[in-house]
Amino acid sequence: MASNFRGNDSSQRAQEAARQAQESARLGQEAARRGMEAAHESSRRGMEAAQESSRRGLEAAQEAARRGRESAQESSRRGLEAAQEKARRGREAAQRGEEAARLGQEAMRRGRESSQRSRQAGHGASMDQTRMAQGQQPTELRGSWQPSHYVPPQGLLSWAKPDPSQPVVTTLAPGVPIQVTEVTGAWARVVCSNGWAGWIDARIIGLAP
Repeated sequence: MASNFRGNDSSQRAQEAARQAQESARLGQEAARRGMEAAHESSRRGMEAAQESSRRGLEAAQEAARRGRESAQESSRRGLEAAQEKARRGREAAQRGEEAARLGQEAMRRGRESSQRSRQAGHGASMDQTRMAQGQQPTELRGSWQPSHYVPPQGLLSWAKPDPSQPVVTTLAPGVPIQVTEVTGAWARVVCSNGWAGWIDARIIGLAP
């Protein structure tokens, strides 16, 4: 009886040990399966992270390239506009210079013409004074109206007769063209383009000393 009891106890222990060994094997397999799944998951996440990083890097590179192209285009556009503006200002400056040169030449031409007319008028005045000294009447210039002088900047007082005791008729405005038709002593008879005539101080326009 005692021998049978011991045999049964040993058999139960062996069975329990076998059962525990199977459980351990099952737990080991479960742990191995979970480890493989964790490794697969980690690998998948790593690949996804690498792909996402690569995608973001590619997008960043494309965005940087796009901004670079836009910046280059904007810089080129501004440079072209600046060059066009400089060229336009240069053309305007050249046009102003040409206009100033033309006006200067015109002023020189008018100055030469005025000087010539002044010399001619002075020569005529000298001849008139010589004739007056000889008891002759002063010479009166005739012909179509042409300006021989221009009223100086201070203007010119005019009289109806060559007599300073008479009242002043009017004051000729600066720059008005006049034609000297007669010189008597220190007086000059002038005619304007509208036919108005009067006497002025010839010394002011250089026709008398």
